[in-house]
Amino acid sequence: MESRFISSVAAPTGDAGAAFWLIFRGNRALVADDGRAAALPLLEDVNTLGLTFLRQHYLGYFTGDEPRHCFAA
Repeated sequence: MESRFISSVAAPTGDAGAAFWLIFRGNRALVADDGRAAALPLLEDVNTLGLTFLRQHYLGYFTGDEPRHCFAA
C-alpha cells in the first residue's frame, strides 16, 4: 500500500504508539543513524531522550500498512 502524509493539527488522544519526531535545536536536526542511513527518530515515548522541549506540535500522520503519527519539537 502506498503511504501518504495527511497534515492535521488535531493530535491523537490516548496512546499514539510509535511516532516519527522532527526534533530541532537551532538549525540542527536530530536523526536516527543505523549505520546505513539517517532517518527520522521513531519513538514510543519522546521523553526517553531526556531532552527538554520549548514546544511540541502535532503535524499529521503517514497512511499505509503501518500508519504513523508525526510530531515536531
